[in-house]
Amino acid sequence: MKKSFYNIIVEIEEKGGAALYNTKTNSLAFLNMDEVELFKKDLNNNEWEDSTWEKLYQGGYIVPDEINELDEIKYRLNKSRFDTNHLQLTIAPTADCNFRCSYCYEKLNLKKAYMEDGTIDSLLSFIENQSKTIDKLDVCWYGGEPLLAIKTVEKISNKILELRDKYKFMFDSSIITNGLLLNRQMVIKLNNLNISSYQVTLDGTEEQHNRRRFQVNGEGSFDSIIKNLTEINDICPDINIRINIDRNNLKELDELIALIKEIDLNNKYYPYLGRIESYNDIYNKDLCFNMNDFYQIQRDFAKKYYKNELLNLYPSLKGNFCCADCINSFVVSHDGYLYKCWSDLGTRSKAVGKLVDGDIKYFRKPYYYNLINYDPTDDDSCKKCKFLPICMGGCPYERIINNKKQCLKKTKNMHSFIKDLCLEML
Repeated sequence: MKKSFYNIIVEIEEKGGAALYNTKTNSLAFLNMDEVELFKKDLNNNEWEDSTWEKLYQGGYIVPDEINELDEIKYRLNKSRFDTNHLQLTIAPTADCNFRCSYCYEKLNLKKAYMEDGTIDSLLSFIENQSKTIDKLDVCWYGGEPLLAIKTVEKISNKILELRDKYKFMFDSSIITNGLLLNRQMVIKLNNLNISSYQVTLDGTEEQHNRRRFQVNGEGSFDSIIKNLTEINDICPDINIRINIDRNNLKELDELIALIKEIDLNNKYYPYLGRIESYNDIYNKDLCFNMNDFYQIQRDFAKKYYKNELLNLYPSLKGNFCCADCINSFVVSHDGYLYKCWSDLGTRSKAVGKLVDGDIKYFRKPYYYNLINYDPTDDDSCKKCKFLPICMGGCPYERIINNKKQCLKKTKNMHSFIKDLCLEML
């Protein structure tokens, strides 16, 4: 047996020991100082009891000598990336939006264009063809503002529900909406369509939010969204309240969270932080937090507002990174063009194909292949990184398009996070 390359030891003096974390299995254990010193020794000289050896093995902290852990990670990547039993679709039924948010990377491509019947039929034919072999379908309604095209959402969702009953696959559906049209009548419709989770954005108190997330006519949106959230609280599913932060609105978190808690009588609203990025130089980069600063802000937010909420920031193992490097995941535009990344939506030069008569016609294969075939286990720096299993090379879009490595977790952040988590749990 040998020690896993992916072990990380974080000393916690306050508790008289250390955390032992393994990024390949996501296991976390606490050792007293005697156990820490014993673990640091050559395994052949260790005097662990059999039960302790078994626990170390089950947690992945020790592995058989013949195991190549990098091969295991590569297998996990390929298994996830090329899984055809799970279909993931992000559907934008319109390119129109009733907002003109200051940081929106789509606003240059917004237009009064809606999914036509021919495109709807082709999309449904594609889904039905896939339904014969898949085990699960995930749909996320996106935009533009998808509720501007509620009739299209209804038509497609109702057909998918028929296909689910016919072919017996699991079906989950969610929606990302700005919340302006999310009144009580709308929620009743969405409930009937099996849409079981929402995301709505609030970017601060009224003045700050309205400065950033205003309607097409220039009017603010804050009061309308708060009114809707107040009136639907008893009938809506869980709603993730995204708070996009930058250097302008961070100081308003306390007041905003207090307001959200005041209207959330049934404990359905879950605020979380989003990092504003300047896609295509659409926003002032000087206002944006870098990844390290944002990660620290997330941790402080969790510790301040939620009991044991640090667990929600606990890393997750990755097979492939996201929809961009997964063979059975697409972003579907209102005109039937297919994209691999949400940030590409509406930029025709980055479309990887189009739905035609229920089938995908690829016409930009090099871009598609670059996204699908990139393998972080072949990257010289990633191969040597203990955080590869929870990062998997970072955003593939940044790597392929911008030739920029955007690692998710920095060593100094993970060490301090693991320490904070153990101090909270022990």
